[in-house]
Amino acid sequence: MQYILEITTKIGCSNMCEYCPQTKLIKNFVGNVHNERLVNYYESSGDTKSLDKLLTNEYVKDDKNRVTMMSMKTFEKCLSTVSKEVDIHFTGYTEAFENPNCTDMIEHAHKKGHKVLINTTLVGMKKNDIDRLEKIPSFKEFNVHLTSATYFENIGKNSPSVKSKTGREISDDYLEMIDYIIDADFRKVFHTHSAEGYKLHPEIEKHAGDRIRAIGYKNRGLNSRAGNLGKKTASENKTIIFKNYLDTNRYARIRLFDDSMENLKAFLSLKAHYPQTEFTAYKVYKNGNTRIL
Repeated sequence: MQYILEITTKIGCSNMCEYCPQTKLIKNFVGNVHNERLVNYYESSGDTKSLDKLLTNEYVKDDKNRVTMMSMKTFEKCLSTVSKEVDIHFTGYTEAFENPNCTDMIEHAHKKGHKVLINTTLVGMKKNDIDRLEKIPSFKEFNVHLTSATYFENIGKNSPSVKSKTGREISDDYLEMIDYIIDADFRKVFHTHSAEGYKLHPEIEKHAGDRIRAIGYKNRGLNSRAGNLGKKTASENKTIIFKNYLDTNRYARIRLFDDSMENLKAFLSLKAHYPQTEFTAYKVYKNGNTRIL
């Protein structure tokens, strides 16, 4: 059996992809009246600077349980309790390299004997990070998420003022990082999350489309990681996701840890449709305790 530990290196992501539940994540992480006002302001204005305020306000500053940037010390302490048979995935709900310690963490995980998977948009990454990553013998996977052709993402984009002056959406710095990762001496693949019938962002297509496809590229479309897509309820969206996996007939056992009874009940309702699969639902409480339903 394969075990993985997914790492979220920080809370809050500047990419703000429209299909990623950033405001849900931040609201649940911080959770106080002051932050509720800031979140409401962000949702009405789209001003990403409000998220910076949300994560640096006085309520968070002195709360050791509300640190928003994982330290190298914390990562090392956590990993010291994890068997090397557990693969380490730098994925989570944020761009891993927006944490300046990310490459140190990757090197440490590899040194401890873990297989490492990386998902990155290249945002926050520097050329020196790629130079260091080239020295790691191999990755389980190295996935590069490029700017969508259709959905809103801040990945590699110019500010509105620069865009109005240049007429270009993708920044020169980001295109330069794409060139550098293409030439990097390790195995990687590229993907986007664009609507059906679309693929690379047109400016990236023009700059490096052929080179990207020569290495490996796929448009993955969209999937909901937190039941936040579409007009259905969260439990209905999650049920669709579970069914997509179960219909592959690859899973003999499936478990769900969730703090929502509605989600858990929807999950258990699938038992009647997949009698050969073992279902286990765990109710998660605010104090961290769990209970099997």
